[in-house]
Amino acid sequence: MSRRRWREMAHMTSEDGNRTVTMWKMGFGDMNERLFGSANSKHPEMRTLRSDWKTPPMPLEHADINLDIPITREEFEVLAMGHVPHAMEDHWFMYFGGDALCFHRSWTGICVYRVRVSHAEGGYVLASVEANRDPGQYTETSDERDRVLATILLVEALGGDASALWDEFFAVGERGGADVGHRVLGFWSADDVLGFCSNWHEAGFELLGMRFPTAEHWIMWQKARVMGDWESAEAILAAPTPKSAKELGRLVSPYDGPLWRDVREQLAYVGVREKFLQNPDIADTLLATETPCSPKHPHTTGCGVSASTLATRAFRISLAGGATTC
Repeated sequence: MSRRRWREMAHMTSEDGNRTVTMWKMGFGDMNERLFGSANSKHPEMRTLRSDWKTPPMPLEHADINLDIPITREEFEVLAMGHVPHAMEDHWFMYFGGDALCFHRSWTGICVYRVRVSHAEGGYVLASVEANRDPGQYTETSDERDRVLATILLVEALGGDASALWDEFFAVGERGGADVGHRVLGFWSADDVLGFCSNWHEAGFELLGMRFPTAEHWIMWQKARVMGDWESAEAILAAPTPKSAKELGRLVSPYDGPLWRDVREQLAYVGVREKFLQNPDIADTLLATETPCSPKHPHTTGCGVSASTLATRAFRISLAGGATTC
């Protein structure tokens, strides 16, 4: 997405703007492509397995919501292939296990929906959906909104047009408090008004007996450490700017993409959290700010602070010493 488009989204306060942000956060597939480019779904060549992603189970606290949606055998085969996200703007991981399609948030791994599938004459039926009701993970409380959103995900996973369903979703009423309705304030660089949220913002912190000038230094140092490239790790720590630390991080060798994907979010979160804990001035500013998010998401490392998980609400909980999931 272009810088101009992100700047336009960053200042959206109208109903249309909030709708676009919600669809970007909660829709299926690469939402940059779906909202601003091609709407075609990309189906995997091989069947997706639970082990392909971090997939904690559905919590005991969940709602059972009736769906009763008939599908053909061909549609079932498409859904059963699952979906692996390949971009930071792709917010869902999906796989078929046992008798259910499971939808997990790609950034946190949290299981939000389990859609029960049963055989029917001539095909299958999407009988019901379990919706997460653990308030520490997902705080939507409206069964109707979850019914519609789960249906949207299924339609979009099949490559269909869910425009009418999105209209229904926004017409249901106020959200119960989930991952969806916040006004998002965007920032592009460390020099923006909300630039203190950027990993490139100069707010140093000490961790593991070392001093990290920025969160970017921490993330790239961890990348080198995880790969066993200690020469690069030392160079990154001494890098004069976050930009140079980033450039050095791209040269880490050997590099294991799947391994880094598995650990980068947790490691980034630790560094970003320490940045705010050890710099109370910007922590206070963050707590007084609506949900900030950086649209500048590289596909391999992320920004460390997401619009829907690791921003204001997560940091409010963390700074209070409570749980850190959302």
